[in-house]
Amino acid sequence: MTEELQKLLDVCTKKQRSFVLAITEVGGKGYNNCFKAAKIAGAEGNDNTVRQTAHKWVINGKVVAAVSCIEAERELKSEHTYEIAVQELNQLIGWLKAKAETGNVQAIRAYLAAITEKDAITGLHKTEVKQTGQGLSITISERQTYPRKAGTA
Repeated sequence: MTEELQKLLDVCTKKQRSFVLAITEVGGKGYNNCFKAAKIAGAEGNDNTVRQTAHKWVINGKVVAAVSCIEAERELKSEHTYEIAVQELNQLIGWLKAKAETGNVQAIRAYLAAITEKDAITGLHKTEVKQTGQGLSITISERQTYPRKAGTA
């Protein structure tokens, strides 16, 4: 937990802090998620009362600031993880390419798997594998479309 987040949580009530942490775990600020998070945070009363409490908390400036801080930290971590994954795949692909060029079948399969994984993460390449009279032909080309962002399908 960063110092900034700790400061934001310190100005919240105990139940608001619990709500902030719960809402970021249950999947965001949707209607049902707010209800679930409020129940987890200890909101009391019947379902309508819990929904009213959830609404009150989700629009509270202190809660909004804390939730936004957590979401920003997660996005930053996700981007960092994405960059590391792409870098590691590039290293692996470079190593496997040299082995695959020798005709090693296992290396060819691993090379294709690594290229496919990189494509799934970045969306930057198009891989075509064709059977020819001389063996397999592997063509890797750049896509003409924009790459996907990290965390999107």
